[in-house]
Amino acid sequence: MSKKLKLLKQLKLAQKLCAVYDNADDVRSFAVGYIVAVGEDDYIMETINASGQFDGFACKLVEDIISVETDSQYLTREENLMRARGYARPDRSAFGTDCLNDLLQYAAKNRKICFVELDASGCWDVAGFVVRADEEMFSVECVDAYGKADGLRHIDVDRVYEVRCDGAAERDRETLFLANEEKN
Repeated sequence: MSKKLKLLKQLKLAQKLCAVYDNADDVRSFAVGYIVAVGEDDYIMETINASGQFDGFACKLVEDIISVETDSQYLTREENLMRARGYARPDRSAFGTDCLNDLLQYAAKNRKICFVELDASGCWDVAGFVVRADEEMFSVECVDAYGKADGLRHIDVDRVYEVRCDGAAERDRETLFLANEEKN
């Protein structure tokens, strides 16, 4: 087992707030949150925004981790904001060691919009509702930036770099989609 995997499993077990640095193009950027699932190649993080609020789940690749921070002043600040706002941890029972598939199944079951980055493109290549997922492929009913349906996309899971679900940006797009549905 790699040292990165061992560290992620320790953080998951301890449920310790951490900052994960995983962007080689911007080594100052990081994601804050709790590790909620660890697989062989990927992990799921319950992300927290800079205001100490839930910002969705992200499934990312272990190999991209550059460094992990714990016990810093910034993380103490985040914990203080979370406590002051009465942060309640979301249900994480859907997540096991098949991280990508588990997150896709969670999104499909709960009808949550996902943002998907493919092949480390540096942008969200697909956004929408997951309608089917298995070990090889998944299908997304695409939703554009204006909340309008935009076709169906079938995606090879081996091309997935990152998936985000239930964060502020995804919820905004879902709100726009529902508003458009009500108009029709």
